[in-house]
Amino acid sequence: MTANEEEQQQQQQEEQQAPKEPQQFKLLPFVVGLQRQHGLRHGDFQRYRKFCTRRMHRVRKNLKFTQGKRKFVQTRVGLKQVQKAVNFLEIPVLSAERAWAYFREDKQLSKQETRKLHHAGRRLRKAITWADEVVRLVSKSKAFDSLTALEAQAYADWLHALTAFESKQWKDAESLFSRAKQTYTQLLKLAASDEEEKIYERKVQELDASARYCLYNLEGTGDIKSLLELRSALDTDEMDLLSDQLDSALTAKRQEDGNTIKELEWLDRTVPLKSSRLRAQITAVHAKADDIKQLPSDEDEKTMMAAYDALLMAFGDALATTDDLADEELKAAGGLTSDAIKENLAQLQFVRAYLEFHRLQHTLDRNLAMISRCMRAYTGEDDGSRPEDIVRLFDLAAQSLDEMLEVEFAEEDDAFVARADAYKPYFRAMRCFYIAESFRLLGKLREALAMFDRASEVAAVARTKLQAQPAEFAEPLLAALDSVQVRMRAVRVGMQAGAFLQASRRQEDESAARTDEEGAVPDDDADRLADVPLSETINTLDTSAAVLKRPLLQFPPEFQAMSCKPLFFDMGSSHLAFPNVGDRTQSQTEATVSAVTSMFSSWWGGNKSDA
Repeated sequence: MTANEEEQQQQQQEEQQAPKEPQQFKLLPFVVGLQRQHGLRHGDFQRYRKFCTRRMHRVRKNLKFTQGKRKFVQTRVGLKQVQKAVNFLEIPVLSAERAWAYFREDKQLSKQETRKLHHAGRRLRKAITWADEVVRLVSKSKAFDSLTALEAQAYADWLHALTAFESKQWKDAESLFSRAKQTYTQLLKLAASDEEEKIYERKVQELDASARYCLYNLEGTGDIKSLLELRSALDTDEMDLLSDQLDSALTAKRQEDGNTIKELEWLDRTVPLKSSRLRAQITAVHAKADDIKQLPSDEDEKTMMAAYDALLMAFGDALATTDDLADEELKAAGGLTSDAIKENLAQLQFVRAYLEFHRLQHTLDRNLAMISRCMRAYTGEDDGSRPEDIVRLFDLAAQSLDEMLEVEFAEEDDAFVARADAYKPYFRAMRCFYIAESFRLLGKLREALAMFDRASEVAAVARTKLQAQPAEFAEPLLAALDSVQVRMRAVRVGMQAGAFLQASRRQEDESAARTDEEGAVPDDDADRLADVPLSETINTLDTSAAVLKRPLLQFPPEFQAMSCKPLFFDMGSSHLAFPNVGDRTQSQTEATVSAVTSMFSSWWGGNKSDA
């Protein structure tokens, strides 16, 4: 067989193995699936890069398209290989992904080592080269359909847009991001499953955010609100590249706004902010407060608490800065108290009161937000939800409110004083309600009913004061009171019946205990004791109905037999004459004295002859 015949036979075999109909290679679902399973879920680009290398070697080995055994021989995928098997397209795709992962890895390391930026740029350009190769193979090969060509072109446009984005060519980047977004929007409509639809939708959102940021930089007149909206819409786990750019832009924008803040207004007073450090701290506080306002109402508790913690830390930094400035002012004065120094200290004191008041205000808002979530989660049943936790939160809210009233200059805010006067009975009413719920779950129904009555009384006072407040402030609190009163009416009847049964059982238990201790009258002896007075059976419990007819005392009392004693011993004992026995008593006394004298004399040596 000649060489030409062998080539013709090999060509015929390849044509037979080639796909007869164009196939679809879903590039984005394929890439996203690999990324999620091999490191990018946690931002580990090095792991994903190494996986791409291993996967590419396995694909080459399975397709018998290795690059030499002992000596390296470069083999590139061409139209011939793609026409033979669609899996050959994975090799340039994995090469592009490996270069892109290397770019992201170096981008992360560049924060500690700036030299990594140069290598990151080269890796990104290498990824673009491979993406363009994928577009060329798909567009010129008949093995793929038009949808695959659209995916390949969108993938390449995205990488080109990243290059323009990194070099801050905002116009080109916005054009490429928008074109890739339009392509993926069309593919979103043709998604075959819900999982693919989510993948395409996430990609469209990412491209839209990037395009909007490019427009922001092109216009140059955007406000910080638009940046905050973009920042809150990002998923930082997968879009941290754009997140870093937005964080830098937010920092720069806030510094610009901080430079424009020259004075502080509160309670119809205006105080100049002379220290640039204090202006920066107050600007940071306002920025954190704006971040909380941008959070959606259904934000998860962890994110919300993290935002409030960041805000309270910013308040702490601002308060520390204010105290440092006051100490520096006193040290610079050197004990002197001029009018200028007094004025500066008074201004710093006013700023500190402003920061302390608003810090407590946001602490109260955080507690109210936690209370709202706990109240929605509380079901009123013994399912693990604890009304004691809600009581504790209301105690913290009341404590924050009392501390706000103690802040200097706070009493000058008439609107706040009126709100605080309405808040107090509201907190007490809700606290009484949840204490009653705690008693109810513990089975202490009498105590729970007493607390429900107290909650109803305080709720009526709170309702009267809340109705005098603005609707925006009062409506949520009135709605909470209404729900509590509905709940109390629903459980009151059952609790009253339960409390009555508990009291009856308690009486029965006490009677049974007393019967066990003292003994009860059997039913057989009830007739025998019908005429016996109750005073004679004090230690015996009679539970029969005949006890009500028994006499209390025996009247007239019966005669009792008494022992007889002679009248002579009672009346004539004082007139008896007894015999004289004095002589006998005196002789006995003298004998006793003589015996004692002889004993002592023997001790001192007397009557030795007798011894």
